[in-house]
Amino acid sequence: MNFKKAQSAMEYLMTYGWAILVVLIVIAALFYLGVFDSKSDIKQGVEGPFTYDLKVGNNGLQISLKTPSVIKSATVESITVTGSDNVAVDCTPDNSQLSGGSTTLITCNNGNIDLSTGESANVVIGLTYTQQNSQLPHTINIVKKGIAETATFTVNAENGVCGSANGQSYSAAPSGAILCNSGSASSVTANYPSLKWEWICNGQNGGTNSPQCTANIISALSLNSDIVALFHLDEQNGNIAADETNLHSGTITGTVGLVPGKMGNGYYFNGNAGNLVNTGNSYTIGQPFTVSAWIKPGTYTLGSYTYCGGRFGNIFTKGGNSDSGDWMLATGAEITGICKIDFRTRTSGTTYNQGLTSSGTYSVNNWHNIVVTLDGNIMKIYIDKTLQTTKTIVLPRLTGTQPAVIGNIAAGNYPFSGIIDEVMLINKALTQGEVNTLYDEQNSGRAYYYP
Repeated sequence: MNFKKAQSAMEYLMTYGWAILVVLIVIAALFYLGVFDSKSDIKQGVEGPFTYDLKVGNNGLQISLKTPSVIKSATVESITVTGSDNVAVDCTPDNSQLSGGSTTLITCNNGNIDLSTGESANVVIGLTYTQQNSQLPHTINIVKKGIAETATFTVNAENGVCGSANGQSYSAAPSGAILCNSGSASSVTANYPSLKWEWICNGQNGGTNSPQCTANIISALSLNSDIVALFHLDEQNGNIAADETNLHSGTITGTVGLVPGKMGNGYYFNGNAGNLVNTGNSYTIGQPFTVSAWIKPGTYTLGSYTYCGGRFGNIFTKGGNSDSGDWMLATGAEITGICKIDFRTRTSGTTYNQGLTSSGTYSVNNWHNIVVTLDGNIMKIYIDKTLQTTKTIVLPRLTGTQPAVIGNIAAGNYPFSGIIDEVMLINKALTQGEVNTLYDEQNSGRAYYYP
């Protein structure tokens, strides 16, 4: 009888023992990866060798990633957050490098992420990793749905902002000025961590004990040396409108108001004759070139007609009167509902004898980015980064002595009606991709450009 029981037990082990062994191996592996680590407070998920805890807030997320010691190195390659609007927004982490056998807290926020408390969000985190004793990288995605909690996140600025590191570039993007002590920066809000910022401290190499540091954005566009004139129109120093190149500061004539603009402040022109900003005629500009400006046109009534931004409401024109000059960027002489942009040049003499009009339209009382490029004999007009019109022209003359004027012509009788901001003249023809970047950075308020 006992022999039969022993025989039955042996048969049972032979039949099911391998399965029990596999289960024990799996459990041991999970312990090794830290899934059952009682010391870990990461309980929300497991993906590949990683365990993680994720918190979604109103302006971004935080994720605590535990990397087991079996991993030699790992990198967070990308993070995207998709809210209820189904728009995926890239979010750059403040720390992307992970070490085996450690837990890393990663903060990620972005000025374009705006989740309401309780809103559902889909988060995708892309990682690459290499195991110990291996040269083969692996790629995985953590995909997780979360509910936005009432929380906003900050990232820490990197050490060495002041002192010998003065002027270096950092990925953290603060909102405003901070104070530095002993060569390190305090924690600051990172509104746009996907963009690079340049820290500038007062004093020679941070020469005071607690120098004040500010951060300037480094744009994805490389425009600095190409900028001929740049008017932020943020202030009025008496009757002077500053040019960031310090070469073409304008003189304000008539009534030009300082009002909220597209970025910072802008100049309001009421549509009356004589109101203008004369920036002089000391421009050295050939071609290729680009003219860019933001406008918020109002309506302008003349007789029985109502126009968009004025009847030939001049935005930025190098010309003395209505039909002579080097170039004219203006609203078209169209009635409301057919709002277009005109750009004109000349080939000889003083009279405009060629130009083009945008095929598309714009709306009044809304902000629009107007860009005109000239590259050889190819002229293009863009409205809000959309190419409107392309035309082959005769090479224009751009060397006249007429002054360049914002909001009117020099004679003062073709005024703009509305707000103008961020007027820029560049001695290169922006590509479609560069026009896209210009629009995206300025439309979101992320970038001031500087020569």
